[in-house]
Amino acid sequence: GNPGMGKTRIVVEAVSQADLPLREIHINCERYESATPFHAAGQMLRSVLELKDQDPDATGAALVERLAADAPGQLKWAPLIADVVNGHVPATPEVDSLAEDFRQSTLHSAATDVMAALINGSAALVIEDSHWADESSRLLFAHLAEHAASHPWAILALRSAGEGSPLVDEVMELEIGPLDQDAAVQLVTAVAGAATPLPFAEEIARRAGGNPFYIVELAAAAHSFDAEELPESIEAVTLARIDKLRQGDRRLLRYASVFGETFAINLLADALPDVAPNVDDPAMWARLDEFLDTSSIGKVRFRQMLVRDVAYAGLPFKRRAEVHLAIAEALERRGRRRPERFAEAMSLHFDRAEDWERSWTYSRIAGDRAVKKMAHAEAMRIYTRGLRASEHVNADPIEVARIREAVGDAAEHLGMTAEADTAYDQCLADDPEVVAQSRLLRKKAMLQVSTGDTELGRQLLDDALGRLEQAEDADAAEDKLETMIAIAGLHFREGDYTSTVDWCTRAAEVAGNDHPRELAHALYMRSAAYSHLPGMDGLEDGSKALAVFEELNDLVGQTNVLNNMGYDAYYRGAWDEAVDLWSRSIETGTQSGDIVRTASSIHNLGEIFLDQGHYADVEDRLNRALRIWQGAGFAIGVGIARANLARFFTRIGRLDVAGELLDTARDDFVDAGAEAYV
Repeated sequence: GNPGMGKTRIVVEAVSQADLPLREIHINCERYESATPFHAAGQMLRSVLELKDQDPDATGAALVERLAADAPGQLKWAPLIADVVNGHVPATPEVDSLAEDFRQSTLHSAATDVMAALINGSAALVIEDSHWADESSRLLFAHLAEHAASHPWAILALRSAGEGSPLVDEVMELEIGPLDQDAAVQLVTAVAGAATPLPFAEEIARRAGGNPFYIVELAAAAHSFDAEELPESIEAVTLARIDKLRQGDRRLLRYASVFGETFAINLLADALPDVAPNVDDPAMWARLDEFLDTSSIGKVRFRQMLVRDVAYAGLPFKRRAEVHLAIAEALERRGRRRPERFAEAMSLHFDRAEDWERSWTYSRIAGDRAVKKMAHAEAMRIYTRGLRASEHVNADPIEVARIREAVGDAAEHLGMTAEADTAYDQCLADDPEVVAQSRLLRKKAMLQVSTGDTELGRQLLDDALGRLEQAEDADAAEDKLETMIAIAGLHFREGDYTSTVDWCTRAAEVAGNDHPRELAHALYMRSAAYSHLPGMDGLEDGSKALAVFEELNDLVGQTNVLNNMGYDAYYRGAWDEAVDLWSRSIETGTQSGDIVRTASSIHNLGEIFLDQGHYADVEDRLNRALRIWQGAGFAIGVGIARANLARFFTRIGRLDVAGELLDTARDDFVDAGAEAYV
């Protein structure tokens, strides 16, 4: 519903009237913080963990202490949780072993487990203005919503009409519309008095559009029953209320609006000592109580975003810029030892102050920090802000090119292929260096392949390789290998296994012992291709690739090779060997965070035990794989797991259950466009 429709009031009533006592966890999403990774989710976890607002070291220490006491199984993931609550903790072997692509899913699972361990009883997670949630928080909230049925939690996401989207597809959505004419007139009468003439009440209802908050504000602002004296808009009403304040209070309110929806009192005093000389004066806050909520210790929140927006609009542009600069410099003083701590906020405020040099500096720091947290949407927004600043300063062209490419990488992670392609094109136009050009062409090729244009992808890879073969730069060898392996992968994708073997062989010869990682990838892919060619055996290449991946401590590589070697052993009839290989794949996959491939090995073990008649070892494994694939949205895997569960229940005589599972599996395959499995 739109602002002022009563969303928060309805939630308050619902929580208070619940059949069971609910612990309410309140989360405020803010427009100014929508590019700050985990700003919203951090509030949630800090509340659950009962962490105070402290410096990162103290927060990290408190986090570790709380996990050790109440969720010891999650201590290994403390560095991931620390990213959310803005704390610093020492690295752990488990997090160091995680592959980058699996950090996010592991964090989501760990955060869910932490909440399950620390929330005693039922809880209501109330997410205010969820359309302003930063993307990292939104993804975590979505994960919680997908798993809410397994916990006594109600997740209530409030958003304005037409803004954002539900956290998950299957959701109970309540749209709060405007009051009808009769109800609106009754509300006007309740506020303005029973003597209110009907035409006057109807005019207020019309101007307010049935919005309860607007009706109350317009009715309260009426000094007579003359419709011509009514303010033209709710913004005019709000401005009139602000203008009634004392001059000093009015100035404070307007300057405070520059901080955003929420601000810390001590930061207000530090940034604007002349405007807020008496922040400890309760009388001052009492005079501003109709506009500001001071119920949180040390923090102040605008009661209505409308008030904040009207107050901000009342400041001249030059004055706004001066206040943004004062806030940014106060944050800079606080972060002189660790500038990354406030980099996101400094990036924003220096940008609004048009201090381009420092906006460029802190946008790069904040963007890099977001990438490390796998917060790609936030990184893209912050980097783009930095690039805007770079146009006004004498920025290093190499650094500008790095940031442009980082924007493309972030867009690629988000599935925004057009935006990624545009960013890479800009880099190609700006950077004449051969290795950089080939790397960008390879990235563009992978974008095209992901959208189904394999022919253009092949052309771009050929172009990249051609440029590298003409380069004399010693650094070109690694890029050349990666391009050759990408070409091999494209042939594998198309089912041309002979060409895959040829390209992998070329890559392995170029790699030799100088490039072990690329050698291992080439051997692994050649092993997989051999498995599809008659009379060929990929076991030797698989064993060699595994040995290299083990030396490199590349857990993802080990998981892939072990999984494929398990298939080879299975089809050779060496079932005991397959069980051993898949068991090892589960171990390395779990350590790396590759839960989808781990589920494949778990499923394979269940299937092989089913074939062997070891029924006691089947159902749990197939169900575990099913749950993981459901959570990952891997529809074909879900169908395969259900089909094998149907085989299991057939074997033990539960034909009714088997029939239902087969029907559901058939629907899974059809929905996934995989009718060949039916």
